[in-house]
Amino acid sequence: MKRLWFSAVFLSLIIALCTFEQITVNKVYDKLTERINTAISTQVQQEKRQYCLQVEEEWDKYYYILALMSDHDMIEDANAYIGMLDTISTLSVEETNEILVETQSEIERLKETSEISMRNIF
Repeated sequence: MKRLWFSAVFLSLIIALCTFEQITVNKVYDKLTERINTAISTQVQQEKRQYCLQVEEEWDKYYYILALMSDHDMIEDANAYIGMLDTISTLSVEETNEILVETQSEIERLKETSEISMRNIF
């Protein structure tokens, strides 16, 4: 009987952890893509810089949590692109938009591979 209780508690813990991961990844994806889309839509480089700083701050807030739960290679790829946002003050608007689009793609790839779906399970 004790083994049955342990199994139930362990299974509940695993389900709670998976739910927490899904909520966290979706929240980070939504926040970052909203700010990236806003940065892409503006044509003023200084405003882009402000939005990029917000993206970096938001990423830094969740980086360690995501690193515990997700594939490290994808986390590091996204981290590298977000790190490139520091250099946008020296770039043109078009080059900045390219970096923002690449950053958004990496974050989207992270979200897609973290989803609980039949495609990811099998």
